[in-house]
Amino acid sequence: MYLSALKVQNFRQFGAESNGLFIEFNKGVTALVGENDAGKSSVIDALRFVLQTRDGEYVRLQPEDFHFPVEGAQASQITIVAKFADLSVADQGALSEYVTFNGTAAVVYVHWTARRLSDDVLARRWVDIAVRSGHNGGGPSIDTNVRQLLAAAYLRPLRDATREMSPGRGSRLSQVLRNFPSIKDGSGFDVEQPLASPESLSLAGLAGYLRHLVNKHPGVAAAQDSVNDNYLSHLSLDGDELHGRINFVEGSSESARLRQILERMELSLLDQGSHEARGEYGLGSNNLLFMACELLLLGKEPDGLPLLLIEEPEAHLHPQRQLRLMEFLTAAATPTPVPPRAIQPTSADEREEEPLPWSEGSEATSADSSDADGSTANEVSQEREARPVQVILTTHSPNLSSKIALDNLVLMHGRKAYSLGKQHTKLDEGDYRFLARFLDVTKANLFFARGLLVVEGDAEAILLPALAKLLGRDLTRHGVSIVNVGGVGLGRYARILQRAHPEKGTLRIPVACISDMDVMPDCAPQILGLVENDDDPKWGAGRRKWRAMRDFGADEETRLQRLAEWRGSRKANDEQNVQTFVAGQWTLEYDLAFSGMARELLVAARLAAKDDAIHAVRETHDEVIKLAIIEYEGLQNSGMPAEQICSTIYDLFHRKIASKAITAQYLVDILEQRFQRVVVSPEGLKERLPRYLVEAITYVTSRLEIPQHQTSQQQALRQTP
Repeated sequence: MYLSALKVQNFRQFGAESNGLFIEFNKGVTALVGENDAGKSSVIDALRFVLQTRDGEYVRLQPEDFHFPVEGAQASQITIVAKFADLSVADQGALSEYVTFNGTAAVVYVHWTARRLSDDVLARRWVDIAVRSGHNGGGPSIDTNVRQLLAAAYLRPLRDATREMSPGRGSRLSQVLRNFPSIKDGSGFDVEQPLASPESLSLAGLAGYLRHLVNKHPGVAAAQDSVNDNYLSHLSLDGDELHGRINFVEGSSESARLRQILERMELSLLDQGSHEARGEYGLGSNNLLFMACELLLLGKEPDGLPLLLIEEPEAHLHPQRQLRLMEFLTAAATPTPVPPRAIQPTSADEREEEPLPWSEGSEATSADSSDADGSTANEVSQEREARPVQVILTTHSPNLSSKIALDNLVLMHGRKAYSLGKQHTKLDEGDYRFLARFLDVTKANLFFARGLLVVEGDAEAILLPALAKLLGRDLTRHGVSIVNVGGVGLGRYARILQRAHPEKGTLRIPVACISDMDVMPDCAPQILGLVENDDDPKWGAGRRKWRAMRDFGADEETRLQRLAEWRGSRKANDEQNVQTFVAGQWTLEYDLAFSGMARELLVAARLAAKDDAIHAVRETHDEVIKLAIIEYEGLQNSGMPAEQICSTIYDLFHRKIASKAITAQYLVDILEQRFQRVVVSPEGLKERLPRYLVEAITYVTSRLEIPQHQTSQQQALRQTP
């Protein structure tokens, strides 16, 4: 059995009906990602309310937990519905009174509602909470014992792992150890029987043996005699003598005695050299120890829901530890093959019910169930042991996000949950395989952005943030991330945020893909040395990798039409909130030069070419800049058209004289007025930049709103029975 879905209405930032939350979970790991205040912690808290947690902590409902709509009065009722699927035979037996059948599949719904009775939180009863079962919450109330079976383990953010692993009443370690069968192995202690070896005793037996030894200790006996002889004998009455005994106190039962022993134990990390316990480990290492203990408890308990909720598992962990942790959690959640077993609904009480509004197309019937196939307790126990642990976590770490399979991520944005599973995005099977290899930590920041710039190379990644700041649209202030795909997979990354069923809602995250046009002016092939002259046979080569303007037709009208079609092919992935911005001419560097930054680009390229010499103090910035300006003035005075001048500058990159990335760094320095010899005035800068870059920056720094017609479609779909 696992938690398969959650519906939340009128809880904190989640409203009612179409403004509520519906989220689906995986059997293994589900990671909630997204920017701050997107609702990740609210999802975890909703689960804590509806399921309760194993630590027994009482979570008090606050007045602000009831949703405040933009318009209208505060909500008066919160509804949280949890759905459990894949019930085993043992699960169906334990929860038979609450089982609902979706076709032949047994599921359990837990409806938790909180209704405000008063606005005064100091009133004796200001809120009424009900927990019921059934398809629409009309089934039997779920009693306390059953709720304990469905309770989840919860690890709060910034947890005190050291305290949790320390000895004390109800410690987590005592709960873990109590579920190891070998803890209870061994015989009890009988004072009348000779003891051959203390090691043969159970832990409870050892406690009895210790009690016997303590009570027989000479010091204890002397203290007891002193109390009786020197004090109580003088306070007694004839015929009513007072006698006392100093006794080692134990629990009243064997289980109580065992609990007392286990609650005195602690779990700590050892020094690698001496293998002795030490207090030198920090919060991060103790956090790992705590999580290992919780997973051990979930895996060993014969009963209960194996569900672990973790907020920010990356807390106090350095990046390598984060990656190891994610591997560990994934392994703990890997399903163990169990032969499929199902119970067919046979109760006479079966009845057809209306499909849930948030479970489209499902048909449900409710029925009582029992172990109809006659499974033995041993078989049920073995089946329970085979079940994996389900992990639901929240994270702000690109490290963890890059390590989790893409289809295990749920992106929280705009108070909605967007699963990135295969059936929910525009990605195909090949895209998922590609992204599993190349979606690294530097690209995983896309899951936490309000806007996204997808670029093909380092030069764009370096230059665009500086240009945006100069244009008054600072990417950091607008929460925009840049994903550098290294020349491949531009469309694949864009499709991550495109929904397979946009009529159910789209992500309001603007995604701008920056693409070169990759069509050079007719003069460029000869300048770059790709052809000798206009009659070179290489112009007609069918498989050459480069393209020039003349390849798109001789007359102007045909050329413009074919170029428009060529640009259109670069925008094949444009859909929903993804837009591709194609260079107007050729590549980034050529377009910068052609649009009005030729002098600055040439200076930056020459600085990049001399970068090593400058750092070795063999040349200075001023010397290189002076020569580059003279070179540019020579090109400008040569009478060459702009296409030739810009192609000549671009040849520095083609022949690897200058690095594109280092040139971009120097160009940023020039734009930010780092050099006195070459100054760029902020006035008119926008007109001197390539238009496609300005449009892309403007797009990703503009907040998107859902069109009115789309909102109406979503509401209609959610209200469809």
